[in-house]
Amino acid sequence: MDYTQGFHTHSYNGETSFNDGHRHRYSGETGAAPDVPGHKHALDGRTAVADRHMHSYAFTSGPEMGSDGGHVHYYTGITGFNDGHRHTMSGYTSIY
Repeated sequence: MDYTQGFHTHSYNGETSFNDGHRHRYSGETGAAPDVPGHKHALDGRTAVADRHMHSYAFTSGPEMGSDGGHVHYYTGITGFNDGHRHTMSGYTSIY
């Protein structure tokens, strides 16, 4: 890894899949990653409370994809198991 490069983060937000009669909203900021081709970002946190519970999540985005003079990352993952079920999460990060 070239440690002379800068690092950056992205914001993200969305709603989980509809499971067990509800969805959860989520938002956050990715972990920092170097400004090099092929980089990925960590996403981890907890969803908002819905139906009296929340879910944790931790996964890695895909590599950068060019967008409007910058780049974004596609992410997809599965929440932790809670209240007898899981949810899927997917979307794109903000542009950097």
